[in-house]
Amino acid sequence: MTLHTHTQPDPALHADPALPGWQTRSAEAARAVLRCPALRVRPLAEPVPAALLGSEAGELFAHLVRMQDGAAHANLKAAIRQALDNFEHAALRERTRHVARQLPAPQTGDELTAYCYHLPSAVLADAFGLAPAHWPAIGQEVLAMLRCIAPGGLPAEIAAGARAASQLMQRIRQQLDHPGPLLQTLAQTLERSGLANTTTLLVANAVGLWFQACEGCAGLIGQSLLQAEQQQWQGQSRDWIRQALHVQAPIQNTRRFAAEPVNLLGCPVQAGDTLLITLAGHTADGPNDLAFGDGVHACCNRKHNFAAGWKHNLAGECCMGSLCLSGPFKSLDT
Repeated sequence: MTLHTHTQPDPALHADPALPGWQTRSAEAARAVLRCPALRVRPLAEPVPAALLGSEAGELFAHLVRMQDGAAHANLKAAIRQALDNFEHAALRERTRHVARQLPAPQTGDELTAYCYHLPSAVLADAFGLAPAHWPAIGQEVLAMLRCIAPGGLPAEIAAGARAASQLMQRIRQQLDHPGPLLQTLAQTLERSGLANTTTLLVANAVGLWFQACEGCAGLIGQSLLQAEQQQWQGQSRDWIRQALHVQAPIQNTRRFAAEPVNLLGCPVQAGDTLLITLAGHTADGPNDLAFGDGVHACCNRKHNFAAGWKHNLAGECCMGSLCLSGPFKSLDT
């Protein structure tokens, strides 16, 4: 006797008791979650993580465009997008290559990892008008801030990140009298936006660009260099970057929080549920265009053909800036 069994396909959303909530299992599900207006970037009851309340890090967090929803998010993002659109691709390319040549060339695998994190921070520091002498400290402060705001940060990491947030915000405030081209454009665009508290928003979101660029670009730079090595440094850097995005998203996952009940792809999501959105691993679905998000919170600036977002654009230029120094990378002690 032959038994025929029929297996049901996995649901697009998987109920995960560890969250408690849901986890996406396909690119379709990830896009549906990212585009759903009932799902927010922060829980309604906790707009700022409790561990950050009362610190400079918490104050910064509260004013970040990426941590807003609704009209507040739309208006602030429109202003920031306009400023980033006005920052020319050619200027970014030349600035990145200039900065890449000024940073010490890495000689070991650990130094290369540090380089991948520090280059995006240094490029933005230069665009904000900060001199090269400040770049190493800024790179460390940005990393400390990233560890601070990540879920599950340890008390020592949160304290160090709060100090770093204060230092980074102070750097921007001091630079407002002598802004670099990107900081000046951000200031002018926010001033014309009609939004309240424009200086507070400017300072917080300039710092936000720092750690978003670091977070989004470092992995892509490293993965692109690996692609170049695997292809024996043959071909174009843009192709290595595209392949890196296809194989491995630089940001592996993100979260959303249900503000109200919603039936999503046939799954009964309840108010207060957490949804873990997997951005990586969708190569079977085609090119990984989720690398820099989707929906209203997708990265700014899609005007360039070779840019899934402004961070993708910056990451691409950082990669090409790094690859202009590719000689040392070929013989790293990894």
